[in-house]
Amino acid sequence: RGKPSYQHKTLLNNLEVPFIGGATVRALQLTEHRSSDEIRLQIDTLKESRTSAGFAFSSRNTPYSVSLATTQKFRNDWSLATTLTARTGNDLHIEGLFGNSLELNAIATKSWHNRHTLSMAIFAKPQMRSTRLASTAEAFRLTGNNLYNPAWGYQNGKVRNSRIRREFLPTAFVGYEGKIAERTRLDIAIALTAGIEKYSSLDWFDAQTPTPDNYRYMPSYFDDEGDIFHAVEDAWLNNDTRYTQIDFDRLIATNKLNNGEAVYAISDRVRRTIHANFRGGATTTLNKGSISYGLEVKTANYRNYKQMRDLLGAKYIVDLDYFLLDDDTFGNSLQNNLATPNRRIEEGDRFGYDYAIRRYDMSAFATYHYSTERLNLDIVANVGYCDISRRGFYRKELFADNSFGVSRHLKFSPYSLRLKAGYLIADNHFIVASIATEATPCEEENLFLQSQYNNRIIASPTMRSAYNGELRYIFQKPNFAISTTLFLSAELNDTQVRH
Repeated sequence: RGKPSYQHKTLLNNLEVPFIGGATVRALQLTEHRSSDEIRLQIDTLKESRTSAGFAFSSRNTPYSVSLATTQKFRNDWSLATTLTARTGNDLHIEGLFGNSLELNAIATKSWHNRHTLSMAIFAKPQMRSTRLASTAEAFRLTGNNLYNPAWGYQNGKVRNSRIRREFLPTAFVGYEGKIAERTRLDIAIALTAGIEKYSSLDWFDAQTPTPDNYRYMPSYFDDEGDIFHAVEDAWLNNDTRYTQIDFDRLIATNKLNNGEAVYAISDRVRRTIHANFRGGATTTLNKGSISYGLEVKTANYRNYKQMRDLLGAKYIVDLDYFLLDDDTFGNSLQNNLATPNRRIEEGDRFGYDYAIRRYDMSAFATYHYSTERLNLDIVANVGYCDISRRGFYRKELFADNSFGVSRHLKFSPYSLRLKAGYLIADNHFIVASIATEATPCEEENLFLQSQYNNRIIASPTMRSAYNGELRYIFQKPNFAISTTLFLSAELNDTQVRH
């Protein structure tokens, strides 16, 4: 419905969790309901005990995968469902792309007297995968390869990619469902996600960029110098990887001639995440419907910093803002952290920037469901409170008065309202209509002009408003269904900050 991917949600027992793939959903025997912007999953009692194994091959990304899935019922109403999947391999079409991952998912449930159910789950997927970079039409034309990838090069005769994502964000989940009165059920769920994401890239310090497809290294840059133009063009046409790819051997040789201080290096942009979510609610059955109500609390802390991964044969760099070295106005404000000026950075050290974004959300929700033989009606309302702030751990010299410490707290009052009605016109013919409106804060990073370096907040931060309407007709038979949908989606007052 036009929403960006970061707004799509996966909900497990109404609690937000990381995305879970369709094959995993089926293997864990979860009940799934999909809508335009969310996937709702429900943990149910296992339908059957079974074990399966599989092997898959694909020519893209990580070609080879092996999987094992098992669901088992035990005594005393315990059950366990697990999946284990390993993926590896090099992309068969794009040079420099590879991936390795190991995915473990497990759900254990315990039932008492058909009235109470305790669920425990863990989702863990450590992975490492290289990426490709965009390039220019000139590079694609000269190499004759529309899948040309400038992110890799040779080091000691082996392919090395400078852009690698490393991720490990395990999620633990605990949920309880129980009948606490004749007409009332209680639902409580807690989820915790804690882990790390790293994304590597090349760095250069008071030197020219080492990216091979930079415009200054392309033939078109030498249009007025015929001999140089033809020499550079020949190198590209002949696919000389010293020019068309990153020359790691040259970068290392340059570093070794610089008395221990790095000119080129590979660093990681790191994000450490701690995200906790609690939801408690109840559902009361009425004569012709039900009403659900409750409270949800979320807290998130995202710690972001830069970390030195590989000095490429050198011993250190000095923690300075090298982009300001030749600046006539700001060239005397080079320190990234005034608390430790001119600090020598070795492999594994943090440098450049270090800050955290913190967010707290609390909301109350209520849903009224009314149903007859022909009519289904849902009214969903949600009102809340949101607090977002930034804390800087470095006092950057360029922003000495506004980079260290906690920023002003940004406070919002998000809300949402949705009305949905479904009507059975005749046998096998349904019509469903819905309207919705909501106001939510924009993404945390888009509230700060330079979140890496200071606490400055954008002018007049407002909430993003969205309005949605949908009309759907469904013709359904036991073995198939046909539907057509008319929808309208409008989003106003969104904010993006491009760094």
